[in-house]
Amino acid sequence: MHRMAVKPGKAVHSAAYRVRRITARTVLYIVTIALSVIFFVPFLFMVYGSLQTTSDTVTSWPLVAPSFANIGNYAEAMRVMDFWNALGNTMLILCTSTLLQMASSVLVAYGFARFKNKYTEPFFLLLLSTMMLPWIVTMVPNYVIFAELGFIGSSSEFVRRLPLILPAISGSAFNIYMLRNFMRGIPKAIDEAAELDGCSSLGILIRILVPNMKPILATMLIFAVTGSWSDYVGPSIYLTDKSLFTLALSIGQFSGSTTSTEKQLQMAGCTLYTLPLLVLLFSAQKVFMKGIVTTSVKE
Repeated sequence: MHRMAVKPGKAVHSAAYRVRRITARTVLYIVTIALSVIFFVPFLFMVYGSLQTTSDTVTSWPLVAPSFANIGNYAEAMRVMDFWNALGNTMLILCTSTLLQMASSVLVAYGFARFKNKYTEPFFLLLLSTMMLPWIVTMVPNYVIFAELGFIGSSSEFVRRLPLILPAISGSAFNIYMLRNFMRGIPKAIDEAAELDGCSSLGILIRILVPNMKPILATMLIFAVTGSWSDYVGPSIYLTDKSLFTLALSIGQFSGSTTSTEKQLQMAGCTLYTLPLLVLLFSAQKVFMKGIVTTSVKE
């Protein structure tokens, strides 16, 4: 059998395509690595500063080698921050607000995805329009409402936390948008088959749709946790009692303490605050990317 001859033009074109592809991929890798280094340098400097002996050596030049003998900086930082109390306050707000936000987002998205009438699309567009409102626009009205309800300055510690928890009941427009698109990608014939077997609408959501939404729910969970963990403005407005401070607020304790000039302790406190989020993001990286990619191909 005779082999098919490859035309010289096609061979040159194929070789040029491979060169362009390799070049583009190399440039992409170089840019990615460069950006990763740029974003990683502040964290590296933070860890470096947390292992210094004095405040002067944190920003001195030439750089002073860090020493694990200064690991006690973390213990002192935890004492100044009242770390365990702040962690408990953070977890209480984080867990309750995240649970409410996810539950309400799933229910609202289910309504938009599966129950259609002439008002469905207009109300969905109205919901999406709220994403264009800057949070600072609603900050003052929210404060006035909670003050009129008696939440601000209440004698109950839990009631004083409610302004940071109750808004989660309305869900998140971004989460609802993602979940709606995901649900619409699941064939409705599955719902109809479940209805014939006697399954209710809520049962269809819990038994059929939710188990198929694990990647997107995990992505939602990561967004909710990181948002609540890193929230500084909300707690700074509503939590005025130091015993109620979250970790984001407790870092500010350094500026009002006798250690205000001890940069190594500030660095240690920031490292303690950042580390849990890094662990979460690195451990959930695969499911996070899967959720983002899966959502983008729905609709």
